[in-house]
Amino acid sequence: MASYSSTVGFIFIFNLIVGTGALTLPAVFVKAGWCLSLIVISILAL
Repeated sequence: MASYSSTVGFIFIFNLIVGTGALTLPAVFVKAGWCLSLIVISILAL
């Protein structure tokens, strides 16, 4: 059984969370509309 360091585990988890969000953003923009999506993302970025 191969093991990996906690740093590698953190990178895997980070990639899983961020990668999924980045891949679904275009679909969210299409479904919600550009104006609403930009407003919500701008508010969340504050």
